[in-house]
Amino acid sequence: MDTKHTPGPRFLADMNEPGEQHVSYGSPNAENGAVFTGPDRVANAMLDAAAPELLEACKAALAAVGLHQFPEGEGPLPKQLRAAIAKAEGGAA
Repeated sequence: MDTKHTPGPRFLADMNEPGEQHVSYGSPNAENGAVFTGPDRVANAMLDAAAPELLEACKAALAAVGLHQFPEGEGPLPKQLRAAIAKAEGGAA
């Protein structure tokens, strides 16, 4: 699957309707973005706003972990990082 996400930066927007939390993509209060509703709307919006930075952090962490030798095999961290990156990029873990 060839998918591309909207690159960062992303911002928690100030222009919220009651019961909604907006995330703007590109600049604060931009017209494009996402709208979250429901009881977890703020937490979900915060996670969405952080997603581009989290993806880059996972890639950097995987590169750093790859520089180390693990005495008992790879361990769970590289596997978790690869799975998260694959999920974010639409690929297989």
